[in-house]
Amino acid sequence: MRQFSELIDLKLDSIRSTLSLEIQEKVKSEVKAVVETIKQEFTETTDFISKEQKDTRTNLDQAIKRITELEAQKAKVQSDMAKLEYRLCQSEKASRSCNLEVHCIPERRNENLAMLFKNLCEQIKMPISDSDIRSCRRIAKLNPSSDRPRNVLVTLPSERHRDAIISGVKRYNRGNPMDHINHINSVHMRGVERMS
Repeated sequence: MRQFSELIDLKLDSIRSTLSLEIQEKVKSEVKAVVETIKQEFTETTDFISKEQKDTRTNLDQAIKRITELEAQKAKVQSDMAKLEYRLCQSEKASRSCNLEVHCIPERRNENLAMLFKNLCEQIKMPISDSDIRSCRRIAKLNPSSDRPRNVLVTLPSERHRDAIISGVKRYNRGNPMDHINHINSVHMRGVERMS
């Protein structure tokens, strides 16, 4: 019985040892499979994140390039606009340099402003021909509620014509201190350098 008991113990030890080895191998195998799965999933995740990061970087580089191009275009457009504004200002200034503005001529229906201006020029001994009057028209009031008549804007062929008429008015007023042209006809004349 004792021998039998020893034999059983031996067999049980052998079975325990074998079982323990098998369990260890099985656990190792399972752990290895799980580790491989986790490793593969981690690799796929990092590859996906890396690809997304690369795509994001590419998109960011393209956006930065586009922004740089747009800023260059904006600077060019602003420069071109500044040049055009300057040219427009110069052109407007040149077109206004031949203008005279006559104030306080009473408004009448069917008035002939060119004839009124010619009569004024004859009075100051600076006769002017019809061909020298490019245009003659009333302009809008700055203050619509004012009782004063609208001013008359006369466009002449050159600055020389305009300056000659202005000096004619000044000469007339100096020669007639008691009878200024603006007292006779309530007319004031000035060169128009700028209209706003």
